[in-house]
Amino acid sequence: MSHDRQPNRSPPRPPSPTLDSAILQQVTTPTAPTDLHDLLLERDEDLLDSASRVATVPGLEPLLTYLTPRLPNAPQIALHSAAYAGNAPLFRYLLHQYPPGPQLSLGLRLAAAEGGVGVWEALEQVYPGCIHDGVGHHGDLLCVAVDRGSEELVRYLVGKGIDVPNSGSLGLSVLQLARRRGLSDEIVELLARHGARDPDARD
Repeated sequence: MSHDRQPNRSPPRPPSPTLDSAILQQVTTPTAPTDLHDLLLERDEDLLDSASRVATVPGLEPLLTYLTPRLPNAPQIALHSAAYAGNAPLFRYLLHQYPPGPQLSLGLRLAAAEGGVGVWEALEQVYPGCIHDGVGHHGDLLCVAVDRGSEELVRYLVGKGIDVPNSGSLGLSVLQLARRRGLSDEIVELLARHGARDPDARD
């Protein structure tokens, strides 16, 4: 007895325990049409966020082409995610292809602080001097780097001439913050050599 040959199928993607379940719930027992629409958009954003953290440029472009008609801000989502993950090659490409505007948003600066030196090198090429911009209540970029424990970024910022003596956040000097975060003696000494204030020092 002959059997029809079944087409080859790739294994199903493991469902997200939250979004995918909610989407399946909507298609079986729908509420309002906008609920399903919003869930699908959120799923698209999550997919783009995850992909942008690891994707190559050729790998991400088809996804951007597919998603942008439904998500007009897809390039900016990808830019922030690549910055946060330190995906510097993709970030550099997106920054030139889809520039975020004349000024960097606080969100992008904070995402870049997570991404590290490669991301900031790309930003400095397009926005010269951007390392000196403030980051809201976080103080300045040097404090953010110290707070995140990113010693490589601290070295980069000091080497680029960031204002070490006036760096501080929430009443702490950058030197105090470095000690409290347990950064290496090398970094503490580097900050001290470049004039970081030491309110804890005794006269």
